[in-house]
Amino acid sequence: MATRRRGRGCWERSPPERRPPAGLRGRRAEEEAASPAVLSLSHFRRSPFLCFGDLRLGASRTLPLVLDNPNEEAAAVSLSRVPAAELGFRVSPSTFVLQPKEKIVISITWTPLKGGRVREIVTFLVNDILKHQAILLGNAEEQKKKKVPPIIYFVIWGSFCITCLSVDIKSCIPRHPMPFAAKNVFYDERWKEKQEQGFTWWLNFILTPDDFTVKTSISEVNATTLLLGVESQHKISVPRAPTKDEMSLRTYTARCRLNRLRRAACRLFTSEKMVKAMKKLEIEIEAKRLIVRKDRHLWKDVGERQKVLNWLLSYNPLWLRIGLETIYGELIPLEDNSDVTGLAMFILNRLLWNPDLAADLTLQRNRCHEEALSKFTLKKLLLLVCFLDYAKISRLIDHDPCLFCKDAEFKASKEILLAFSRDFLGGEGDLSRHLSLLGLPVNHVQTPFDEFDFAVTNLAVDLQCGVRLVRIMELLTRNWNLSKKLRIPAISRLQKMHNVDIVLQILKSQGIQLNDEHGNAILSKDIVDRHREKTLALLWKIALAFQVNISLNVDQLKEEIDFLKHTQTMKRAVSAPPGCSDGRVNQEKDRRRSAYLEQHSESTKLLMDWVNVVCDFYNKKVENFTVSFSDGRVLCYLIHHYHPCYVPFDAICQRTTQTVECAQTGSVVLNSSSESDESSLDLSLRAFDHENTSELYKELLENEKKNFQLVRSAVRDLGGIPAMIQHSDMSNTIPDEKVVITYLSFLCARLLDLRKETRAARLIQTAWRKHKLREDRKRHQERDKAARIIQSAVINFLTKRRFEKEINAALLIQKHWRGLLAKRQLLMLKKEKLEKVQNKSASVIQRCGAHIISCQLKDKNKTTVDTW
Repeated sequence: MATRRRGRGCWERSPPERRPPAGLRGRRAEEEAASPAVLSLSHFRRSPFLCFGDLRLGASRTLPLVLDNPNEEAAAVSLSRVPAAELGFRVSPSTFVLQPKEKIVISITWTPLKGGRVREIVTFLVNDILKHQAILLGNAEEQKKKKVPPIIYFVIWGSFCITCLSVDIKSCIPRHPMPFAAKNVFYDERWKEKQEQGFTWWLNFILTPDDFTVKTSISEVNATTLLLGVESQHKISVPRAPTKDEMSLRTYTARCRLNRLRRAACRLFTSEKMVKAMKKLEIEIEAKRLIVRKDRHLWKDVGERQKVLNWLLSYNPLWLRIGLETIYGELIPLEDNSDVTGLAMFILNRLLWNPDLAADLTLQRNRCHEEALSKFTLKKLLLLVCFLDYAKISRLIDHDPCLFCKDAEFKASKEILLAFSRDFLGGEGDLSRHLSLLGLPVNHVQTPFDEFDFAVTNLAVDLQCGVRLVRIMELLTRNWNLSKKLRIPAISRLQKMHNVDIVLQILKSQGIQLNDEHGNAILSKDIVDRHREKTLALLWKIALAFQVNISLNVDQLKEEIDFLKHTQTMKRAVSAPPGCSDGRVNQEKDRRRSAYLEQHSESTKLLMDWVNVVCDFYNKKVENFTVSFSDGRVLCYLIHHYHPCYVPFDAICQRTTQTVECAQTGSVVLNSSSESDESSLDLSLRAFDHENTSELYKELLENEKKNFQLVRSAVRDLGGIPAMIQHSDMSNTIPDEKVVITYLSFLCARLLDLRKETRAARLIQTAWRKHKLREDRKRHQERDKAARIIQSAVINFLTKRRFEKEINAALLIQKHWRGLLAKRQLLMLKKEKLEKVQNKSASVIQRCGAHIISCQLKDKNKTTVDTW
């Protein structure tokens, strides 16, 4: 098995892509790896993923792609879209014809020419109608640099100077974290670095949200080229909006948030105050108290149109889009919120021109269409400027972005009105004062604080002034008056301490104890002096108080936990045999978890309960917020439970350092210590092989890396979750507890927000399981009753048969016994008769013998007498 260089090789994988199980070895693994990707030329088929892996610059790799035609007609296939030539992809053949039920294997070769990750799409056009795609993934690696000998350097953080020995970051000692080690502070020397990185991601996620990402710099657009149609080719045919199933949940959520923003803007625009002001404005325009100069033709003069267009493009594209859509009451088809070209086309064609008025023949006959066009443009332009100013002051958008671009010419709504009044209106002085009398005041002025760059790159330096900390508290507490107390720019030490004190006072008012883990008080001077531990402790206090304890909906979380427990109970009742219970083991594990969570808040305990209830579906027990998350399986389980399409279960690598242990004998044993205290280890007595053990460690760490890549890819599609965890800070070490808890709070809140579809599916599954359980019980009772009847009938039948057999056997025995007795009696009679005959014969013989003897004696006596 080819090994990959650690620290690189990070690319996306297809969520539904089938992967061989992590435990396969030998010939079966080679067959799984050798199976090519298949692209079926039929409707509603998923795009296959071709993963080229890691390649060095200049090297080549060829992968096969099978094209299958399952249809009943021939398919003429040609390449519609291929990656750019500088990326190094080559597809052959490029054109071919597939007969019905025929397959063909094409080859795709990649020779990377520059380093970095690559994700490209190859599109095949079938019969000039249907398009199919294959996605190409890979990572081009540059040549390894020579190792630099270790040097000693100094790290200065605050008032501390730490002497460190530089080591090769890529070198990694294989470790097996103990499952019961809960606090990484006692075991890991890098816990401060992990917290710094995690909290930096969290701060940037809060301070610079990316849901409505727009360009904050002015984009120059030429009105002439737009009118001639040079830059508007992409607007001729607007692509169909993707369906909910076709786009990621992140895009779907951003679309929903944009729709909520549109709804709020419409409510603000149709409010009583705005309606009264708009009526007064219409009266003023119709009465010609507000009128465009006759020598200004906004619909004819390209230069004047360019000037007004540049003024309007000074607005933030997001604000401008919301304003135009609200004023016109229609959706503007844009590629994204930064599509300045689309906005410019709409302004030129709909604001500075009205096709309906231009096509009205009545106005043309009366030669009044120019006056109507000027009134229309004036009304819409003034409404747009006033509404955007009113929406900005009303904080229509939650994160409150700048109303104007940072490099714009104008930084106040009043300046735009003054410029427009000076160049285009006749007999008008201060236009803003006139509009204020009509009920449309403009007061917004963009300050340097609005343009402040809140992004955090270095915690020690960026939090020192206290401005970002106050901004964080504003966003978390929704108290928009805090920024008014700031001293900007914070140059002196007293100004910085004043800004930090604002945050500390808010925390104290919330009843939060401002002490670090050692019991020392956290003061404003500690943050200003860049005290590392106390700065991290303050950030944890803020995250725990507002993100974990407040942002998490406790009632919703409890309801979800009860629902999951009920679902698991129903599932076990359906699948488990009756009489099976593991209550004693669960009680013991709950007791151990409760002992670990004694010092945590209620929200943190509920978070751990939620994690365990979800992982209970996968026979996994989570004991802490550190080592239990080190292999990425728990995070994969959480996402898979709610959205299996983003993290397929087959893609989760089960062979990690938490499930496989490398013994000194070189053998691999199952490490179930985190699951059960009574696990038995099967140790085989083999010779120690350091190379095999090292390869095994690399394999396990690579599996953990794949798990975290799955989590990162799924979180990127889900959206709303900061990238606080990294593979290097989680795997092969003890993760930081605070970072994991904060990340889990975001993940839990996001999954619960997106649980509508999954909750509906679970409700259907629960209802079906209840129905199935009732039917099974009813069927079981009927079967039991029928079985008892059948058993009774069979028993009776068998009893009768047994009784008959016994009677027949007794009769047979009696028959044979009587026959035997009769035979014996007959033999005895025959024997008696024979004895009688023998006795009679013996008597006859004896008589005859005695007679003969007597006759002989007589003859002898007679002879003797005669002799004498």
